[in-house]
Amino acid sequence: GSNKECFSQVNLSSFNGQSINYYFSIRDPIREVNNSLIQVFVDTTSPKMNVTQPQNDSYTRLVPINVSVNEQVTIEYFDFAVLNSRWKQLCTRCNEFGYKKNKSISLSKGMHTILIRSVDSAGNSDSKEIFVNII
Repeated sequence: GSNKECFSQVNLSSFNGQSINYYFSIRDPIREVNNSLIQVFVDTTSPKMNVTQPQNDSYTRLVPINVSVNEQVTIEYFDFAVLNSRWKQLCTRCNEFGYKKNKSISLSKGMHTILIRSVDSAGNSDSKEIFVNII
């Protein structure tokens, strides 16, 4: 037989912060088939991140990092000044980085555009761009 794909978008924002149950129902003229009931937690809200360090400023090689977030997230950063840069994780399943223990990242001399991002388990994110000069 031939395969058919169906796409649908559902606005779940009115269920934000709640668990919902869903299932898929497929029917043709002869019969109807339902899959098992699936329960998911709806999260449509982006995390709120506060970055107190670094500031748009000059630093020596070590750049202090202090980030707090209102929910559990992965905190990571991207350095646009590095060729073939990639996201580097600072922590996973955390709501802060650098407050309890002084934390820093090491950067080479020169101008850097750093993007710090927090991503929750639903893929919602918040980010802040910071410009630092390493002297």
